[in-house]
Amino acid sequence: MQRALGFVCALALAAGAMRAGAAGLPDCSTFGWNMMHELELLAQPAQSIAAAADAKSAPRIDVDVPYSVRLRPRADVAFAHAPGKDAGGDAGAGGLLVFRPKVAGAYRITLDTGLWVDVVRGGELVASSGFRGRQPCGPIHKSVGWMLSADADLVVQLSGPATEAVRLTITPIPAGDQ
Repeated sequence: MQRALGFVCALALAAGAMRAGAAGLPDCSTFGWNMMHELELLAQPAQSIAAAADAKSAPRIDVDVPYSVRLRPRADVAFAHAPGKDAGGDAGAGGLLVFRPKVAGAYRITLDTGLWVDVVRGGELVASSGFRGRQPCGPIHKSVGWMLSADADLVVQLSGPATEAVRLTITPIPAGDQ
């Protein structure tokens, strides 16, 4: 049974790689998750926004929209919760965004650079359900998944080495790709 499931997964990844090649997108078949939707989004022009220094002034982001997020010096950011990993220290960059899922379920945040990403709800970190990061995968550096409830504002925290901007998108995770 496990062999059959493994074979089906391999076929799905191969089909995704063929679709990616046909669409002129990078081959991310070694990524471990089907990233076709994210690749298609990140190939589109991004909406430019500035990350906030605090949760109250954080811009709202939506599902299935590619963003180019201008970051701030990390020392200027008042995180809603201490980042889950010290990635870059005060010399790094960071910022806050707000996301409100309309439907409870599995979501992932996909980034084009090596930043740490947290989701905070009610002042507490939401545990991630998994992550992937394989190179080469074109514009995707990493993708992190979470199970999120609906109708509550969530703070998306970005922190890491000094960088001016990050491209990101939030997408629902397809069933079977968690």
